[in-house]
Amino acid sequence: MGAIKKIVKWVGIVVGSLVGLLVVAVVFLILLGSMRVNKAYEIQLASIPIPTDAVAIERGRHFVETVGLCSECHGDQLQGDIIEEDPVFGTIAPPNLTSGAGVLLGS
Repeated sequence: MGAIKKIVKWVGIVVGSLVGLLVVAVVFLILLGSMRVNKAYEIQLASIPIPTDAVAIERGRHFVETVGLCSECHGDQLQGDIIEEDPVFGTIAPPNLTSGAGVLLGS
């Protein structure tokens, strides 16, 4: 009977130690992950020249209307329509892509 108690005791110690190590590892990984998720990055914004010639405008129109299908979400004039208003999931509203009110891209 004494040998069984010793075996049960050691199995309990080993299992308890493994559970303790697992808890420490999970806490460590959660802290490490949250540090990486909350890390702030410095981004250098580059000035991008926007072409205004007729060819570039027509290419943009072609992309918006056929390739990107941007008007499906952003509206016919890319003004940013509300797609869905749901009390549980919230409002899905793609931003305004024009230079009008509520602008995302600026002027």
